[in-house]
Amino acid sequence: MGCEEVFGFIDDYYDDLLSDDLRILIDKHLGECYKCNTSYNEMSNYFQQLKTFSNIIDKPTTLQNEIIEELTGEKPKEEIKPKKSAFGFFKRTRT
Repeated sequence: MGCEEVFGFIDDYYDDLLSDDLRILIDKHLGECYKCNTSYNEMSNYFQQLKTFSNIIDKPTTLQNEIIEELTGEKPKEEIKPKKSAFGFFKRTRT
């Protein structure tokens, strides 16, 4: 399997959506190809950082409450309100 072919499947590889046979082929290529392995690790690290930052960034609490109301047909039993942390970030808390 060549580099271009591997990177055609790399998103599904990262998301663990490939068949076992195809995953084995890509694992083998990544183990043998420094360039592809480095690129995949950089992409993987980038996505991990995005996940970390998305947990830090506070979503607008009024929007969260509106979404809950829209999905359930009723107002949330407990309003989600921001609470300022020592670091200046808002964290969601229930009152």
